Amino acid sequence: SCQVYAGGAISARQGSPVISRNIITDNSAGTRGGGIDLLSAGGTIENNLITGGAATYGGGIYMSNGSYPNIVNNTIVDNSTPMYYGGGIRADGSTPTIKNNIIAWNSQGISVYGGSQVTLSHNNCYYNFYGGYNGLSPDADSICVDPRFVNRASGDYHPASDSPCVDAGTNTGAPAVDLDGRARPFGGSCDIGAYELCRILVKADSPGPVFDGLTWKTAFHTIGQAMSIARAKDEIWVAGGTYDEAVTMVNGVRLLGGFSGSERAPVERDPSSFVSTITGGGSEHAVTFDDISDASTTIDGFKISNSSADGVGIYCYGSGGVIERNIISGNDGGGIRIFEVDDCSLLTIARNTIEGNNSDQYGGGVFLDTSWCAVSYSNVAVVGNVFRGNTALYGAAICALDCDSGTKITNNTIVDNTATNSGGGIFMKNACPTIENNIIAYNSVYGISSFPGTCNPMVLP
Repeated sequence: SCQVYAGGAISARQGSPVISRNIITDNSAGTRGGGIDLLSAGGTIENNLITGGAATYGGGIYMSNGSYPNIVNNTIVDNSTPMYYGGGIRADGSTPTIKNNIIAWNSQGISVYGGSQVTLSHNNCYYNFYGGYNGLSPDADSICVDPRFVNRASGDYHPASDSPCVDAGTNTGAPAVDLDGRARPFGGSCDIGAYELCRILVKADSPGPVFDGLTWKTAFHTIGQAMSIARAKDEIWVAGGTYDEAVTMVNGVRLLGGFSGSERAPVERDPSSFVSTITGGGSEHAVTFDDISDASTTIDGFKISNSSADGVGIYCYGSGGVIERNIISGNDGGGIRIFEVDDCSLLTIARNTIEGNNSDQYGGGVFLDTSWCAVSYSNVAVVGNVFRGNTALYGAAICALDCDSGTKITNNTIVDNTATNSGGGIFMKNACPTIENNIIAYNSVYGISSFPGTCNPMVLP
């Protein structure tokens, strides 16, 4: 982050520089090129994230005096100049090729001046305050739609699953990898922008004969195969079927079930009709979150039913993440068991059906235990789930040990659960969770109970 006369981050005079796979953020220049400034230069600007740049001309990129760069697969967002002077890109007497770029939320998108001749192809120029194009018109293959980043507010400019930039670019002249080093294209066409969305496909009966996870026809047969190559921000899409294996989550990966084997976006799937079942393959835990620090790590849309005696559905140790919209049932060692959490990440258990699970001791549905460690459960949210038909000695639906008021148990339906000793609905020991807006009915023995000495939980209507 710096400020100079020209080229707040990078300035090139003549030559053919290759400016590739950089994050260029919060730089400024007194006159031109808040991020990058080119003077009589060619070369390539590819796979860069350019944000927060500011200059009089070309908040993101400025070029002049016969410059002729290839500007390919960059994400150029939230840069600024006065009015129409190219908040994203400014070409002054230059002949650039601008291809496969996201140019969005800048003061202005692309501006040309001084006889510049610009070749445009497959860009997404969206919601730039003073307009997307000044002095030129978009080509027929470009789009103007919300790029749908994972989380622009927090600086995550990877494309979301339903981003219109996915597969919308051209492979001609595109770089072989993206900003993260992933191969391009992942699928038929490369994505617009600096990041490629990696979707690894799993289908138990895909015909092959090649099995590479790239198409439904060539999908992997096991989730483990997909996890072995997955990296943070990847998604694994799993078609309906039974997967008799134990699954260990990878940090930052989203594991999505319920596909038929023809979809192009998660919104098209139907987990109720195409049930993706994980049975654990005889392991103690069907699904494991172990030392997961990325709170976006997700399992969504599965039936999780460990077939082994005393098997646990989902086991979490020292982890954040999201457990959402699953059916967690028939686990004789408990539905979800949580020991310690990552103190920087939120663990969210939301909109699941947790039913027919059993524990010989604590927490048939969900068991939260920090009794032997120094970390509290201040980052756990149990929200909007249905608990029914679970059994345990204590806390048939939910058992909370040694957690504080930061643990949120809210908007759940907790019915027809049975505890042998106490806490058919919720049982607490040395715990003070926040319990709010739940339906707790027809449970035995007691709806909410606590061990003597437990502090008063926050129980709200």
